[in-house]
Amino acid sequence: ATAATPRPSWDSNHFSGSPHPPAPYAVERIHPHAQFREATDAAFAPGTSWLFVSQQDGKFFAFDAAKSADSPRLVLDLRATGRAVDNVLGFTFHPGFATNRFVFINYNGPGNVTNSAYVSRFTVTSFDPPTLDPTTERVVIRWPGGGHNGCGLVFGPDGMLYISTGDA
Repeated sequence: ATAATPRPSWDSNHFSGSPHPPAPYAVERIHPHAQFREATDAAFAPGTSWLFVSQQDGKFFAFDAAKSADSPRLVLDLRATGRAVDNVLGFTFHPGFATNRFVFINYNGPGNVTNSAYVSRFTVTSFDPPTLDPTTERVVIRWPGGGHNGCGLVFGPDGMLYISTGDA
């Protein structure tokens, strides 16, 4: 039995990477016209330079990230369509987006309504300007709401849509 080598005391709140210190990073605003309130998700439409951004309040915006002066355009407002929307938590584009233009969106209705958590499929009907058509909605799945319904949407390498949800 050998004695353990004494360890140096760690008595500061300074931490650095090992074996090398972390690389320095700088933040630079490249799209000064793109400002959002409570953004919940962002993704490029596959095969395009259009960046789509969802806000918790049910609004979706898009702007051409290849143009630094391009301002975000409202492409869908779920609340304005008459849906009882509490919040939007995420979205993803279908792997075959180039041909079918499908977008899958997770949104929640009021917590006191049965099955008020949704994943629905919508269609982008135009890119001049970008438009997410609310009349194309097809509900994929619903489950009980009530808060804590955070959701991640992603298509796996097997082409299947994976949905993670909260504990409600």
